[in-house]
Amino acid sequence: MGFNSDRHFVDERFAILFAPGTYTGIDIEVGYYVQLAGLGAKAGDVVFKDCERGPFVEALNKHHIVGGRPGLSLDTFWRAAENFRTEATQGQLWAVSQAAPLRRVDIAGPLLLHDNGAQASGGHLANARVAGPVDFGSQQQWLARSVEFGGGVTLGAWSMVFTDCTGRVPEPSAGAADAPAVTVDAAPALTVEKPFVALRPDGRFELRVPAPRQRRAEGPAAAAAAAAGPLGPDLEGADDDVRGFERVFVARAGEMAGAAAARINAALAEGKDVVLSPGVYHLEAPVVVSRPNQVVLGLGLATLVAPPTGEPCLRVAARTPGVRVAGLMLEASVIPPAEERGFTATLLEWGEEEEEGPEGAAAATPRRRTGQQREEGNNPFEAVATFFSSVLAPAVGQPGAEARGATKDPGDPGNPGVLTDVFARVGGSNPDRRVATDVMVRLHAGHLYGDNLWLWRADHVALRAGEAPNFPPLDYHQVVLGECPCATGLEVCGDDVTLHGLAVEHTQGDQVVWRGERGEVQFYQSELPYEADAAFGRGGHAGYRVAPGVARHRAAGVGVYSNFRDHEVPVAAAVRHEGGRPGVVFENAFTVLLNNKGLIRSVVNGRGGPAAEKGKPVRLRLGEEEGGCCVS
Repeated sequence: MGFNSDRHFVDERFAILFAPGTYTGIDIEVGYYVQLAGLGAKAGDVVFKDCERGPFVEALNKHHIVGGRPGLSLDTFWRAAENFRTEATQGQLWAVSQAAPLRRVDIAGPLLLHDNGAQASGGHLANARVAGPVDFGSQQQWLARSVEFGGGVTLGAWSMVFTDCTGRVPEPSAGAADAPAVTVDAAPALTVEKPFVALRPDGRFELRVPAPRQRRAEGPAAAAAAAAGPLGPDLEGADDDVRGFERVFVARAGEMAGAAAARINAALAEGKDVVLSPGVYHLEAPVVVSRPNQVVLGLGLATLVAPPTGEPCLRVAARTPGVRVAGLMLEASVIPPAEERGFTATLLEWGEEEEEGPEGAAAATPRRRTGQQREEGNNPFEAVATFFSSVLAPAVGQPGAEARGATKDPGDPGNPGVLTDVFARVGGSNPDRRVATDVMVRLHAGHLYGDNLWLWRADHVALRAGEAPNFPPLDYHQVVLGECPCATGLEVCGDDVTLHGLAVEHTQGDQVVWRGERGEVQFYQSELPYEADAAFGRGGHAGYRVAPGVARHRAAGVGVYSNFRDHEVPVAAAVRHEGGRPGVVFENAFTVLLNNKGLIRSVVNGRGGPAAEKGKPVRLRLGEEEGGCCVS
């Protein structure tokens, strides 16, 4: 069921669900597109014991020696395990990379996040208790959120972020070329756990929606909340909102051919929550959530394939607080060119784009032509450069947040919208390399919270029938110029948006554009596009951009990497904030040359760098500043 890389781009999806009870002698590998989950109201209601490994993920292709180690964990994507206790004698092995969360688990022994040092690029551990030691080993970077560490911690390679963690949490550190940075946020303003399905003693299912845990406060109250320290994991669920399945629509992909969106939207219009059973849902129109507090939960990495119109897989209506979207994969389709559709194509749209501000002033995100709009044969990176110059330059003269406040959707600070384990991709499983979107995810509403997002423009895709790899000995087809176009992974227009665990990779323009005020990111990982040519550098693109005019923003544990396979591509800065302000802060920002050509010349706004030595992170030091943009 997905034990090796041959299943990298299959269409099967699986959820392995365990009723409350104790399971002995079970060792089960969690493969591609598999979610293993307990069905208890408490994490301890499902127990694996008298076994060696319980649920586990090991490195792939261990018959190959890579970097002196057997196998690789760089491709152990798209899988999940949650809501159980393990007493496995060898501890918990979870040697994964992106889009492979381990959450709501109680681990009685050690936790190994690598397999004998095989290279790995994770990862996300959330709402967990680990009694034994935790070994990050060969992990390049990792986020631990709301984790209780009972034993010691062996750090990984480049960047380790600890948010709302208790116990034996490592001390903060700025890191070095041969030592990881350690970022610690002991008292985040907000954490929200993922909704999940549980089984009642009478055999009926229920949907449990954890309550937000907030520290949002000003003045002395904020100081008192911070002084109280981290909250740590919630494995009991005492404050969950428990909803019976009589108000839940369970979607089944095999029963919805040609009408998936219509069936799902009919249930949402009735006010029901939606649980998507494992499968691939080819949408004829967007799924639309328009009522407060509704839940759309995917099981077994349920996958929504975007409509062929360029509209998103999922749209959350404006001014709809408390919506939860969790456990979903979002995939791009082949769509019409921009001049035919006349709007920005996305995979997820939360809220509505502003049309105009007070007294007709232009708002922060005007209607615009998209990065896909270009004449046939033009360089895609030149086209994207034009797109961004037209979008970002006017922002300098636009009204500030105060002037725009009346037109923006502020969200509800007491009832935030939440995205958990949402993974988007442009290219991959579809052998048609014309699949496209402009922006994978756009967040217009305020007071949103995200926990574990991976937004991936493919660097490699499935082979067509009879096709050989174009860059042997690498498997699959490696993406080249013009294939799987996408300008940006994430665009944030709303204020007060918090993300814990964000990875955005390989888009043809800025990977992230952040326009809203008071945004916060704990943990960011990004690779720039492999196939880029010099036009990417000339366009001034960055791995993370805070738009001009933003006064307050904070991002911690920010890593941007380069691996320019085909061309020399000098990139001015990994992170950019033109006209930087003191309220825009980057903590433990760094860049790494992974391999091949080109280089990133600086870390933030021309400071730090260049990253010229393979595998050696280049970091900014405490107190460095550039143009008023604080770096700590």
